Amino acid sequence: MIGADIASLDTPRLLVDLDVMERNIARVAAECGRHGVAWRPHTKGIKLPAIAHKLLRAGAIGVTCAKLGEAEVMAAAGVQSILIANQVVGAEKIARLVHLQKHAEVIACVDSPANIAAIAAAAQAAGVEQPLLIGVFFEAVLAQGPPWDDQERIIREALKSVNDFVGYRPIPVL
Repeated sequence: MIGADIASLDTPRLLVDLDVMERNIARVAAECGRHGVAWRPHTKGIKLPAIAHKLLRAGAIGVTCAKLGEAEVMAAAGVQSILIANQVVGAEKIARLVHLQKHAEVIACVDSPANIAAIAAAAQAAGVEQPLLIGVFFEAVLAQGPPWDDQERIIREALKSVNDFVGYRPIPVL
């Protein structure tokens, strides 16, 4: 479709100005490098493994995906470090998560002891280590009380249940 009249293209269709995209990638990579920031861009704006690989070649440490299915696509395309920003729940999805760990480093976000325990059990059964990142809501939500004010209990449960605890990320909610 290169060179086709834009008005003749069926929609929806992704159109990318490669020169602009590559300049933007270089600019973001340079700023992250200048400030010593590890860069893990979200795939929601790109969706394409080919663009993810451009980001990785520019210095990104991995990618962030919203859902397990997106992580599976990226791993199948050779992306080796993936963060799933939302919780993976349910036996079928957790089984897919721990299986995916055999193909790429996939860090899963968790926010409850029950989810931690389910993932830990599945990972142990599959013989893999499953890195976890605990998402902890704070600020306005903390004022609402349980279950959001029990981050210490969640972290203690994680440390008992898993063998590769990555850390926790506070999630501002206004």
